[in-house]
Amino acid sequence: MIVTEKCDVYSFGVVALETIGGKHPADLLSSMNYSTHHGTTLENIVDKRLPHPTTRSTEKEIMRIYNVALACILTDPKCRPTMRKVSQELSCRNSGDLPTLSY
Repeated sequence: MIVTEKCDVYSFGVVALETIGGKHPADLLSSMNYSTHHGTTLENIVDKRLPHPTTRSTEKEIMRIYNVALACILTDPKCRPTMRKVSQELSCRNSGDLPTLSY
């Protein structure tokens, strides 16, 4: 294994998924088909110990962060976004302002 910036991206994705889900991402991903993560509901990914989001905008924000985190843990490091792209994605408040994650 060669240590690159993409290792940091992977680590960020793991920490983000652990924070959202309250468990190691391997536990989360083992229960779902990796290619169908877009059909995942908020109830399936958010830590049950946390209060459920009360607004639709908060739900959308959590799902946006979840999708960015999933992109960070792709198996092929070349397919992962850069931390600059991750930062840009997470800095956008309005979904209309979202940059596309190009790797």
